Amino acid sequence: MKKKLKIIDEICKRHPASGVEKGWSEYTGGMKDTGSWFVRKMLDCSKKELQEFLDKKIEEESKPREETKYSGKVVWCGSNWIQEEEAKFIQNMEEQSERIFFRID
Repeated sequence: MKKKLKIIDEICKRHPASGVEKGWSEYTGGMKDTGSWFVRKMLDCSKKELQEFLDKKIEEESKPREETKYSGKVVWCGSNWIQEEEAKFIQNMEEQSERIFFRID
């Protein structure tokens, strides 16, 4: 029983979103970002099942995370830096607005 409780303690140190699929936790994301673990449900499971779940979580945590990289240019636009595509879009929208406002064809 002590071994099972140690495994459950290690699982509960992690974010509760990871246990929702198994029915071992509840989690509400968003601005509030709340959640909790259902320890009693985990006590009904076998040590093997708990250990496999914990091992899977440890493996996922140890994987290096991919960084999002942007290869485009960043340009100064008014009062802040924005991506070049966004600057082109803003310029195009301003030109379209002028055409509509001044009725230029």
